[in-house]
Amino acid sequence: MAMDAGEIERLIKAKFPDAHIEIRDLAGARGLFEVVHAARTRLLPPDHPDLLTAKQDLALTWWELGDPAGASELFEAVHAARTRLFPPDHPDLLVAKEYLALTRMGRGDLEGALELFAAVHAARTRLYPPDYPGLLQTKQSLAGTRKELGDLAGARELLSSLLAGVRLRAGALRAEAPRLAREGARAELGRLSEALFLSQSVDPEHTLEPELLATLESLRLASVASAEVAQALTANPELAQEVRGVAEVRSQLNDLVTAGPEGQDAAESWRAELLRLSEERDRAERALRKRLGEAGAFVGELDAKSLAQRLASGASAVSYLRYARQFEKDPTTGATPPKVDSLLAFVVLPGGGVKRVELGPVPELELLVEDWRRSLGKPLSGRGVSAGEPKEEDASLERAGEHLRERVLDPVLALCGEVRELHLELDDVLFLVPLDALPLGSGLVGERIALRHEATLARLLRPERAVDPGGGLLLAGGIDFDAAPGELARHDAATPPLEAGGERSGALAAAFTNLPGTASESTAIAELYEALFEREAQLLARESATKTALLAMAPKARFLHLATHGWFASESFKSQLDTLAEQSARDSWQRAKETLTGFAPETLCGLALAGANRGKDALGRVPGILTAEELASFDLRNCELAVLSACETNVGIRRAGQGIQSLQTALHAAGARTAITSLWKVDDAATRRLFELFYTKLWRSKLGKADALWQAKMALRAEGHPPRDWAGWILSGDPD
Repeated sequence: MAMDAGEIERLIKAKFPDAHIEIRDLAGARGLFEVVHAARTRLLPPDHPDLLTAKQDLALTWWELGDPAGASELFEAVHAARTRLFPPDHPDLLVAKEYLALTRMGRGDLEGALELFAAVHAARTRLYPPDYPGLLQTKQSLAGTRKELGDLAGARELLSSLLAGVRLRAGALRAEAPRLAREGARAELGRLSEALFLSQSVDPEHTLEPELLATLESLRLASVASAEVAQALTANPELAQEVRGVAEVRSQLNDLVTAGPEGQDAAESWRAELLRLSEERDRAERALRKRLGEAGAFVGELDAKSLAQRLASGASAVSYLRYARQFEKDPTTGATPPKVDSLLAFVVLPGGGVKRVELGPVPELELLVEDWRRSLGKPLSGRGVSAGEPKEEDASLERAGEHLRERVLDPVLALCGEVRELHLELDDVLFLVPLDALPLGSGLVGERIALRHEATLARLLRPERAVDPGGGLLLAGGIDFDAAPGELARHDAATPPLEAGGERSGALAAAFTNLPGTASESTAIAELYEALFEREAQLLARESATKTALLAMAPKARFLHLATHGWFASESFKSQLDTLAEQSARDSWQRAKETLTGFAPETLCGLALAGANRGKDALGRVPGILTAEELASFDLRNCELAVLSACETNVGIRRAGQGIQSLQTALHAAGARTAITSLWKVDDAATRRLFELFYTKLWRSKLGKADALWQAKMALRAEGHPPRDWAGWILSGDPD
């Protein structure tokens, strides 16, 4: 297949580790490959394997740079030589056939391409298992060729076989460490994008829609953290040792990242330690996931009909996906339009049918989301360190909301018919907006339709896990962020995780300010609980609200309520090292930053606990900061409801097609059945009022959790609070 620019870059860096090639610098790639090709042509005989490899590498760059004639000549030479040198099923010969078939397609020789692709497909089918990536790629290429030749039935059969293989591949990835599983799933999501494109032409009856959805959900199960570890522990206590090993490494990662590198010369050593700990975590998690698979802890493939059977009357399920949308060639010019990142939705109807709807280019939707969020108005001072204040604009919040709803929700509702409840699995930009707060008619979406947020639709297929009704209420509020917890002494070089403006820093910068409302909020909730349940709540306040205490007490909590500062450092965060004059220092920090977002993204969001402003202690630990990385290792198997009464707790690193890595997902991974988190900076007084109402409706009025939260929101709305005070709270998981 044709290698994209990112693949070319990885290939160059593998061969030339010291080469500074920017992503998509194909001209630079061509120059390097030409040097290698010329040198090996002088030094080696014509059929030498290293020379043939050089010809193939150079041909790939020529192809990407729009020189199909030059690429074809080189590919022909490589194919001819390897045909002489190797038996018909040799892997290197099969690769040569595949690349030559690609160039023949580019020249319009579809029959010639078909012959080569068919030969490769037959050989790889004999040699490899059905989920082998090379075989999957050949199926994709062969299906595309058959489609171009008008053999729609043959292309559809290959496409179905391809999707089955991708689902097998997703199942195998679930035995990998989560980070490695995400990487593997990302490649298969690219293959799914191609399948979505092909299906539009070869499947006019839409018979493949259930298979496309099942494939997407299988990949998400491989890449999205879930509660499977927590669920398996109860039935398989022998896994506890592996779980503790993972937790220990995650704690070390938490401390390393939140402390940050010390000084301009420390970025490389800090990066090396980050890599070491990440790889140690991956090894421990791989061993654990292997044991989980052996214990039968994983949910099987998600089947649309089985899912529909679990839906209540009048309910539908919706799975959103950001993907690279492809388009057919222009019949007049023959040119192929560029791919466009787009959003689609799969809708599971009550009878088990699946319908797909395209929602448009992501950049357009991002503008609509930004417009709506700006129209909320400038947030008040609240719980967290925000990455910049939105600007107030004259645009109407209602008008902006209508435009957004028309694009992302109305097409779904048109397919669902008379629906009262939607289970939503969001993707990408949709994580940034509360869909139930958008206008609909004379009211809001949430007044007409109950929206249920799901980390994965597979939750609906899992047996309901019981929690111990004897568990109690654990709260944290009124926290002293300057306290020295226990025996920890102040360390003057301490570093909080964020600098002013919301960006992660290695230097002492903005401190977490006191939140007076959280003390009264926690006390009021505790008093309500004690009056209704006639048992004492456990309250962590001031210097007692430590990570150590929380870790020890959380396993026995049925309800967990943490009122504090939350924070999220975006992918574009800058360090003070970026401002240094020395280019080498900036390069070192850029490499460290890329390693962080790639290997430990869950360390980029967290909560402030007692002593958060003191940074690290003399032992290098950061006892006042709890990141999602470490939170995911807590034991919340008995937690029916976890509330993070803080800002930006539903915000994290977004990966197209793979959900979000945030404090919300960390709570579910730790075992919490239901989580309530926030999308933006929240007002202290309004938050206190909202949760007093929520718990009253939950415990006194005996409403379900989702209904209690919605009614609390509507009560604030009726009292005159603007949407910015109540709309950003999201409930995910079990709504009842």
